[in-house]
Amino acid sequence: LTYIHGRDAASLGKWGRFAKLRAIHLLQRLGERTITKAIGASAGIYVDNPVEHAIHAAAPYLDCSFHGETVLSIGKMIEFIENGATGVINIMPFGCLPGTIVTAMLKKLHDDFDGIPTLSINYDGLEDPAEQTRLEAFVHQAKQRAERMQARGEKPRY
Repeated sequence: LTYIHGRDAASLGKWGRFAKLRAIHLLQRLGERTITKAIGASAGIYVDNPVEHAIHAAAPYLDCSFHGETVLSIGKMIEFIENGATGVINIMPFGCLPGTIVTAMLKKLHDDFDGIPTLSINYDGLEDPAEQTRLEAFVHQAKQRAERMQARGEKPRY
């Protein structure tokens, strides 16, 4: 969010706030790269793209005025799909507005990315007997997608 708030500060001409937030953002990325380089490969840590990439990936689906979890979730899903994911799951707390918006966007992602399996799960602290069936169906669809990708010479990654 530091990146997003910095972008907003720049658009409002608040250059002092922009400089402060940009410096924080760059220090966060430096710290992340330092830790990943030191222990990442040996610990199997997934190396994440910069947040700007997720925001850019989400741009065709959400207006740039969206902030926070919604744009980051959609953008990260697109990154995973573009990198060989065989399905995407939106997990959210019950009643979460950003998660609800992401759920509404899943149909569009499904259609735009060759029928990629999608699933949205709400957690409200109660057990849902149908959840196991939905997860099993999702895994089956994801396996089928992986097989189709392999038949086309693509490498499923997740």
